[in-house]
Amino acid sequence: MRPPSSALLLPTVLLVLGGLSACNGDPEPKIADPTSSSPSSDTSTTGGGPTNSPPPSDPPTSEPPKSARAARAAAIREWSNESFEMQRSGDSTRFRSLSHGCESCDVLADRVDDVYASGGRITVEPFAIRGLKQIAATGPTFIYEYTLNSGETVIYNRSGKVDERFTGGRERFQMNLRQLDGQWKVTSLTRIAQ
Repeated sequence: MRPPSSALLLPTVLLVLGGLSACNGDPEPKIADPTSSSPSSDTSTTGGGPTNSPPPSDPPTSEPPKSARAARAAAIREWSNESFEMQRSGDSTRFRSLSHGCESCDVLADRVDDVYASGGRITVEPFAIRGLKQIAATGPTFIYEYTLNSGETVIYNRSGKVDERFTGGRERFQMNLRQLDGQWKVTSLTRIAQ
């Protein structure tokens, strides 16, 4: 088993604690169907003059597929950015609000809280998410994979001495995402063996 090489986001702290684990209750991945060739049901027509029909009382509740996919990708990037900010600042509030039932997310937030509560701090170098790809959808859960390229992360104790140092590197992850209360939330994150 090789030592942890990634140094940001979840790899930073969770690898120290023994690795990432999937959360209970999340569906197993199923490969998504290829893009459908059937026409979209969101097409509309124009013309014909005024009608006596009232406008719909509620706006449509689903986004067109492309914007829904973009919204999920944006949620993943927001979650990643908040992970970075949480480690830098020690404030896990926003990061915690972006997940639901994700054990590995909670473990990371708890570890960061512990470091800062004991008077320590964490420095993190920039990171990049590469190859973000939806690989499946099971009911309301969307399953993504990506590569995290991260820089060095250092955890300092209260006296300013280095407790742990991670050199950074490349790691693959699988993430489950589900919309809850109108917001995309991470429900599971697992490191993929390389």
